[in-house]
Amino acid sequence: MSAPRRWLFLCMVGTVVLALHALLLLVLDRAGFDPEGLPATASQTVLTRTVETTPTVPRPAPSTPEVAPGPMAPATAAAIRAIIRPASSVSVLVNLLISKILMRYPGLKIVLAESGLGWGAYLLEYTDFQATGDQLPENGYDLMPSELFKRQCYLVGWYDRASLRVRDSIGTENILWSSQFPQATSTWPNTKAALEKSFVGVVEGDKRKILWENAATLYKIAVN
Repeated sequence: MSAPRRWLFLCMVGTVVLALHALLLLVLDRAGFDPEGLPATASQTVLTRTVETTPTVPRPAPSTPEVAPGPMAPATAAAIRAIIRPASSVSVLVNLLISKILMRYPGLKIVLAESGLGWGAYLLEYTDFQATGDQLPENGYDLMPSELFKRQCYLVGWYDRASLRVRDSIGTENILWSSQFPQATSTWPNTKAALEKSFVGVVEGDKRKILWENAATLYKIAVN
């Protein structure tokens, strides 16, 4: 695969968000929702969702009554929203894993764009543990939450270093990569240097999967 096409993958995964956001919210918020025409078996449908946070950032009360909190600086508010965005992915993903939507539609693929990676390893471990304690396997769940995730879900990294050390817990086939362009936290124009730092110690096979092979397979893009 040529270098320009590899860079295209990095940019594509980070910036292309399908116009299906509203549909996904319906899927998440309505337990009995069955979208008409959504393939239950053979056809593959990919929903890419950028996880959103609350439009207003809550501020703690001032330490003394005479100190008014005042408006938050735009840069500060933007930083807080960006930092808590991965945590906002938790409720989205748990809803998908527990609601049986993925069981009903095994051809449905979910990409959580701008998600980061590290929290996914924790979440999958704990969700399996909780599912066992709540006896979900005895109540119509044929697969554990982590198995559903590895069959149908993807997280997207771009700055991650420590998170790649737990990639096997997430699934190397379930990780995509982006440059996050044109966001303020994009690794561009130093993406090559950022990749070298992030992938220190990552075997070449896993690196290829994460950087472009997984995206090519998911989006059915033929590569030579």
